Amino acid sequence: MDGVLEHEVAARFSDPIVFSNGPQLAIGAFSKGEGKYQSEASLDEVAIWRRALTAGEVRALYLRGALRLGFQVRACLDATCSGDPPFVGPGDSPTALFADEEGGDHGKVQASLAGLSAARYLQYRAVLASGAPPETPAVSSVNVVPSIEAP
Repeated sequence: MDGVLEHEVAARFSDPIVFSNGPQLAIGAFSKGEGKYQSEASLDEVAIWRRALTAGEVRALYLRGALRLGFQVRACLDATCSGDPPFVGPGDSPTALFADEEGGDHGKVQASLAGLSAARYLQYRAVLASGAPPETPAVSSVNVVPSIEAP
């Protein structure tokens, strides 16, 4: 629960699970039970793997959702941003944040800055959030690269 093992039960299936009367997949309840075995939990971002995950993989998946990095940018004509343009996110919104568009690993956030005004200088500010105390997100490096568009 929340990236930490709460209970473990050993089980082994030697044969594939076969549904004899069509699909009966139930998440959060037994598929046969007339409501007797319903979950009392809230489920979010359910996923199914073809294999058992290691404890490290489960923790990494949890932290990927619990630690968040967003950022805003501003394009400036000089290095000090003396015109004081506002920081913006997608759609030039002063409240929106650029966030991971790739759904990749926890250590790399990629977002397109397409539509940002052309200027010589770019400033950014990061917004770090955590739903997993005492874990905290950190920025170790930032790379801004031009997008290469086909002619």
